[in-house]
Amino acid sequence: MEHGSEIDKCYLLAGAALALKVFNSMHLLNDVDLDTEDLFTLTPEFFYESNLQVSAKDSWLARYTNFQILMGLAIASTMSRKMILNRSQVNKKIRQMLLQELTAEGYEMCQLDEDEVKPLFDRQFTYMAQLFSQSNVRQVLTKTAHTIQQQRTLSGGEIRDLLATLEL
Repeated sequence: MEHGSEIDKCYLLAGAALALKVFNSMHLLNDVDLDTEDLFTLTPEFFYESNLQVSAKDSWLARYTNFQILMGLAIASTMSRKMILNRSQVNKKIRQMLLQELTAEGYEMCQLDEDEVKPLFDRQFTYMAQLFSQSNVRQVLTKTAHTIQQQRTLSGGEIRDLLATLEL
């Protein structure tokens, strides 16, 4: 799903930050910057590189954990834009597109097949939809998006502070 307007990007970033909070991974967020193409950077810790001193199982588990976080980022940023900014729902076409993209990514990162990705996707999608239906979540994300738009660049710590009131 393309992101176009500036406010659309702000809601994308707010949703992505919420996903990191859901996965207790806010420490992975380095910063957000509305004026860069990538919009946000994650710490090097997220970008797992294989290490010969780590067992194959531990290596796979690290990639699997990062895949779950990546899935959460994709779902939450989409829901933030659709459900909060546009006050609509994520339609079947967008949901299917997300599933297809994440299935390909799941195979690339962890050698997961669609029948392994789909249940994980369905659980995350359902949980995120419930989360985005809560008025306090919508209020915090709206405030976060507007703060991003006003300040343009925020550190990971500043984003954590904006989301601190959410009890997940």
